[in-house]
Amino acid sequence: MNIKNEKNMKNILFFVLAGLMGITLCSCASNKQISAPTGQKTAYNMNEGSQSQAIPSWYLNPQPNTELKLFGMGQGHSFDESRNNALNNISKRLIVKIRSSFQSQTSSSGTNYQKDITNTLNVSTEQMQFTNPKLERSALNKNIYYTEFSINKKTLLKQLNGNFHARENSLEHTYKKSENKNNLEQIKALQSMQDDINANKSLALKLYALNNKFAYSKYISKYNSYTAKLNNLKSSTSIKILSIEANGDYFKTALSTLLTKAGFELNKSHNDGMIINIVPSIQYFNFKGWYIAKASSTLSISYKDKQGDTKVMKSLLIKSTGRSSQSKQSALIKASQDFLSKIQKLGMERLLF
Repeated sequence: MNIKNEKNMKNILFFVLAGLMGITLCSCASNKQISAPTGQKTAYNMNEGSQSQAIPSWYLNPQPNTELKLFGMGQGHSFDESRNNALNNISKRLIVKIRSSFQSQTSSSGTNYQKDITNTLNVSTEQMQFTNPKLERSALNKNIYYTEFSINKKTLLKQLNGNFHARENSLEHTYKKSENKNNLEQIKALQSMQDDINANKSLALKLYALNNKFAYSKYISKYNSYTAKLNNLKSSTSIKILSIEANGDYFKTALSTLLTKAGFELNKSHNDGMIINIVPSIQYFNFKGWYIAKASSTLSISYKDKQGDTKVMKSLLIKSTGRSSQSKQSALIKASQDFLSKIQKLGMERLLF
């Protein structure tokens, strides 16, 4: 009897110990720390505090940016997703600072300046690209990754400054090189600068938000003067469009619409500026009840030099198609609309220069 009782007690003790081990293992598995990338350390363990806590306290109470670092929090179903969200959070917090920095200035400045800054801020809302972000803290709970990343402010300033001044030097070189050229060549040069101008306007605001000593207004004014000169040159450079169309000036009208929207002055009488000659070749087909118009439009672009001689700058062939169930005329109109779409995609610089 004693031997039987002793055996039962051993069995009970075995099951109790096995149960305790299982509880311990489950607890460890449900709250664990993320393995950080090589060379980085995590500084948070989910086991501190309540084990039932779903979100770490540092994630709920993000620390503010400092003079040395920018911070961002992220979560996701993978470490990479959480990291990307944390970097996006850094970017968004920086954009908030940019908007705050310029709010009082735009409200007290002229309408044109305010509109320009607002447009540039809209460009600035794009996520910034950060190099060498540092993992500060991380945690994994219920298959959700929580991370806190930081960016070294000094390193970021150096990177952005380098990008800004490299582009600024290129813009300055292009502008000075174009100053002694004719109006059309100046328009071409200034038109080619617009993407870099917008990029540097956006970057100037970011640099000012990070460093209030950055002379952003100097560069914004300079870039605005480049764009103003481009617009003035466009409005003072006349373009005459010639077209040989048998059934209406549909292709001429399409091109005129595009050039007018781009700010060019269209001239119907004088030939002292740019001349664009459109020669559309139209073929009509019938297919299963549809009228189809296929157009091959040759554009010859020329101008008169100081001696009065006509110089051909370039020739283009634009193919377009239109179809209609009503008539050949309707199909031709659709083909001219397709023609407009094609030259819009081509872009003003490639179209004219």
